[in-house]
Amino acid sequence: AQAAALQCSVDYKTNDWGSGFTVDLTLTNRGTDAIDGWTLTYAYSGNQKLGNGWNGTWSQSGQNITVKNAPHNARVAAGAAVSTGAQFSYSGSNTAPTSYSVNGTSCTGAHQPPIAVLTSPSAGAVYTQGQAVPLAATAAAADNATISKVEFYDDTKLLGT
Repeated sequence: AQAAALQCSVDYKTNDWGSGFTVDLTLTNRGTDAIDGWTLTYAYSGNQKLGNGWNGTWSQSGQNITVKNAPHNARVAAGAAVSTGAQFSYSGSNTAPTSYSVNGTSCTGAHQPPIAVLTSPSAGAVYTQGQAVPLAATAAAADNATISKVEFYDDTKLLGT
């Protein structure tokens, strides 16, 4: 069996004093499988410079930050979270990162379900027994996914697509 796709979210909190800050990152495993070993990456848009980090091995190359798990927090069970943090210096603005990746996978939280809206029959429409009921819907996918079809069921009986 193939492992489920990695699903995660990152909570980013800072304590900023104008020329430096500490950051506390919480990596939450939103998937159904444990994460065994993790590398978190993100980038700053300014001149933030890494001082030191904890609960992981922190490194910086230009604006890119990499955090590798520590031995004690390498495994993140499904639904669990780990925290890591660091201290940085900067001048000018201190804009928070806008995206994170874990083990090369974009870390945006749990995948969002598609949205489907029934467009037919219209609200208040009345049909008699045996009369065909026209079924139609519009659907929009989240997470840059696509929708191949919408199916209509009455309990377990497929009524149409």
